[in-house]
Amino acid sequence: MKKIILILFSGLYLVSCQAQNQDEVNHEPQSQTQNKSKYSVLSQSEFEKAISSGDKTIVDVRTPEEYNEGHIKNARNIDYFDSDFQTKMAALDKEKPIYIYCKSGNRSGKAGKILVDLGFKEVYDLKGGAMSWSGALIK
Repeated sequence: MKKIILILFSGLYLVSCQAQNQDEVNHEPQSQTQNKSKYSVLSQSEFEKAISSGDKTIVDVRTPEEYNEGHIKNARNIDYFDSDFQTKMAALDKEKPIYIYCKSGNRSGKAGKILVDLGFKEVYDLKGGAMSWSGALIK
């Protein structure tokens, strides 16, 4: 009897693990599938290359104090903690690629999800944020 129960629990465990793994493989944020948005995290070199040409928007989502300490050239500052952050971001051109960064990548990661939900077509986030940036920052 104990062997039967053990076999049943083992089988149930395997089935539940398989179902969980299948959910992880097929998981895609709902907002991405609805909006056909592209959200990517880029390395410092990929980010630098991408912002060097073309028509794009660069947004530093750090606080104004952090921004004034130094920022990437041509980046505008829209503070993630600002109460009207979403309103300010929604006013930007959703058809142009948008490149975002913060200090470490945490705020910009959250901001990226918001931008996808707002309907931005291409959202690119700097992996590691400004701390990973090896280029010169503008003061």
